[in-house]
Amino acid sequence: MKAIVYHGPKEISLDDVPVPEINQDEVLIKVHYAGICGSDLNIYVGAHPRAKSPLITGHEFSGVIAKGNGHFKEGTPVTVRPLISCQHCAPCENGVSHVCSSLKLYGIDTAGGMAEYVKVPANVVHQLPADMPMTIGAFVEPLAVAVHAVSRTNFNVGDSVVVFGAGTIGLCMASVLQAGGAKQIIVVETNPYRLQLASELGFIALNPAEIDITARVSELTKGIALMSCMTVPPIRLLPHC
Repeated sequence: MKAIVYHGPKEISLDDVPVPEINQDEVLIKVHYAGICGSDLNIYVGAHPRAKSPLITGHEFSGVIAKGNGHFKEGTPVTVRPLISCQHCAPCENGVSHVCSSLKLYGIDTAGGMAEYVKVPANVVHQLPADMPMTIGAFVEPLAVAVHAVSRTNFNVGDSVVVFGAGTIGLCMASVLQAGGAKQIIVVETNPYRLQLASELGFIALNPAEIDITARVSELTKGIALMSCMTVPPIRLLPHC
């Protein structure tokens, strides 16, 4: 099969590799789409501390079951929760395996989804609705990050919210807040393309390089729930209006 393989800093190639063999607890997925995460870019430049070459990258992907091994019917559309937990540490035994003391990820610590086929344990596979496009299916993992982040805030229907950063996760969070009933969503970003996209999605897009953000937010809202979705040094939070 074909796979995108990381061989070292700024060295990736489309290689021929064997189709994975699965055991009784695993399934084989024929990948349709795979997303490029910021962590994949870190791997590419050699900045990820755990990624070791050669490595098939990718942890955001969708596909169909090629071999269900009794767990899923072949052809079932699926996506994957890409976390690898030990199931034995205290967090795992207390039902919070996403903070496993030895947490690993597909596409970082072991072969991921940027390949024609990928094998994963059946218990991390999630069936997708039959009418969901596979492109959207590959987006489930980053969207889940946003859903989880919003769920950990004190957001209430009717709140006004400021999201700093209009990258993938920032716009996902803004979309989750929009679906959750936010009164108005202000997105702060400096990148022109991201600003335009945020505006097209119906958010109030502000560029801090052009205006006084504190003053403008004060004009727009009297109550702020701040959410930062940036991969740069910490931002200076706005004072409450």
